[in-house]
Amino acid sequence: MHASRLAFALLVTLFARTATSDEPASSVPPAKQATILLRALAYDMNLQARSGGTVNIAILRKSGDSRSEAMALAMTEAFKALESASVAGLPMRIATLSQGDMKSLDQAVANQGIDTLYVCDGLDSEIPTIKSVSRRRKVITMGSREQYLVQGLSLGVFAIAGRNVMELNLQASREEGVAFSTEMVGLARIIN
Repeated sequence: MHASRLAFALLVTLFARTATSDEPASSVPPAKQATILLRALAYDMNLQARSGGTVNIAILRKSGDSRSEAMALAMTEAFKALESASVAGLPMRIATLSQGDMKSLDQAVANQGIDTLYVCDGLDSEIPTIKSVSRRRKVITMGSREQYLVQGLSLGVFAIAGRNVMELNLQASREEGVAFSTEMVGLARIIN
């Protein structure tokens, strides 16, 4: 196994493939989430084509929601700490967005060339809008809550039964134009 793939497998050591959906998921520290999610992105065989040469990641928050804003700040700092690294050989850029209506989100994604949206807490009622934009613009979504993946976002990292578990909504990722390698699919807990 290639060294970086072995490191990724070790980073998310022994994913809890036996975890059941009735076990409550809790938050993984932002730095660990960012590291695991960036490594997962490298397994997207369409990343080069989707990104246009730079992986643009936007942290999506709900303005006026203190929990959402705090999470956005923490996740932005976590991703920015890794900004000097590359994702599958591509540089990355991190931005923060406030969720407005579908038109404003669609325009922000298009104008900023966003490839990836990390969706913070507080956006429960906005998931249909986020899904619509992500499918149209071929943007992979990463959710801060397990429920967001059940509702149709693609990827997340959660603490379940004391382990960091990467969850993947495979159908959602395909609809967003992502083609994860079989190796990545094998490491994740697939949800519908």
